[in-house]
Amino acid sequence: MNAHDRITINARHPHKNAGLSLFEIILVMAIIVGIGAFVMPSFGGMLEGQRLRKSADVVRVSWNNARIRSMKSGSTMVFRCEVGGTRFLVEPWAGGDQFLEQGEMVATPVFGIAGDGDTANISGVGEDTLPEGIVFAGTKQGQDARSLAIVQQLTDAPPAISGQWSEPILFYPDGSTSQAQLQLSTPEMQRFVLVQLRGLTGIATVTDIITQSDLAILLSQEVAQ
Repeated sequence: MNAHDRITINARHPHKNAGLSLFEIILVMAIIVGIGAFVMPSFGGMLEGQRLRKSADVVRVSWNNARIRSMKSGSTMVFRCEVGGTRFLVEPWAGGDQFLEQGEMVATPVFGIAGDGDTANISGVGEDTLPEGIVFAGTKQGQDARSLAIVQQLTDAPPAISGQWSEPILFYPDGSTSQAQLQLSTPEMQRFVLVQLRGLTGIATVTDIITQSDLAILLSQEVAQ
């Protein structure tokens, strides 16, 4: 077989194209898009859950620091958060704690909840924010005889900075605290985590991530009790 015959045979039996056809490319792209549509919500939910848990830890650590600082300094510490926002404040209620223990009227705080520049650098004291994408969805505080006077004065003198601020959560020098619960959520209010503070012991706990319907059930059960 000469060279001319080989060329003729090759022309009659061309090699198959090793590339992908347009249909195959479209099919592969459709599969990739389908997998992405399935995976992305799950991935987004995982990141959202991490932010919720991190925010809960931020609040829990802030409460723990406020409690320790109160016991060390002998002054009642006050925590407030911006409902629907990301900011929270921790500051001392200076003066009058000895009267607070006796159930009498307490003194006016040296500085209001807005604070001042000298306290902003003290560990655990001043204004801070939650991680991005998480807000304070709601709060619930218990009241006792010790807290009534200080809560009333703080209610009459809200923070000097703008926003809708929660009622104060108090940390006493004896290690006890207000009985409180904070609801942290995404801005869409679809997933929540609760940070709960036990008044007698001052210990903070964090729940698992729950849905809006789970939260409604919990709140209805608390009302029933």
